[in-house]
Amino acid sequence: IIDSLVNAMGLAGVLALILALRRRDAPGAMRWRWTLALGLVAVMYASRGLEWLGAGPGFIQVAMVAAASIPLAVLLVVEGLIRRHAPLIVKLLVLAGTLAMMIAIWAGVPWAATALGAHVGIGMALGVATALAGMRGLDRAEMRTVVALALCQIALIPAALSDFRDLWPEMPARLSPLAVMLFGWVGLTIGAWSIGQRLAWLTFLAGVAVLV
Repeated sequence: IIDSLVNAMGLAGVLALILALRRRDAPGAMRWRWTLALGLVAVMYASRGLEWLGAGPGFIQVAMVAAASIPLAVLLVVEGLIRRHAPLIVKLLVLAGTLAMMIAIWAGVPWAATALGAHVGIGMALGVATALAGMRGLDRAEMRTVVALALCQIALIPAALSDFRDLWPEMPARLSPLAVMLFGWVGLTIGAWSIGQRLAWLTFLAGVAVLV
């Protein structure tokens, strides 16, 4: 029940983020990159929610395929933020991992869920490293945006891994929806508030999350 509630609120939050980004950002390279990344997250949450409701086992495969594609979408977002291509080796690693996971998922390999967790964690870590290593040439506002989103993504990695019960069986609920909401909230408010205001809100939200 807890997983279903958190998953449903995560799906609603991701859809709200997509609408907010489409209203705020002009059509262009970054808008479609963000829409793709958040759209894959929405598909993952919607598919696994339907599977939990008994809609059929095929939905969990759709959710796993969407999850396997997220590291590639994250890398596309990072490239847009730093305004340059990621190193070729990073692209090849993420692309190879995505293709290998899709084959394993559709083939029904028993260890696919565990491998998917490793793929997501490694892919997101590569995205963070690429973002932090590619800040040369950015102005101060762009650097602040990249650093803030990279820090949020670092926090998102363990939360994303909590979705894979084979890796983290004692976790009482899957936490990635909460981390995705934090990631989106920081992204939407960068530059809108002072650092003190943002820290105050982060402290408040962290307190609420601990209580929940």
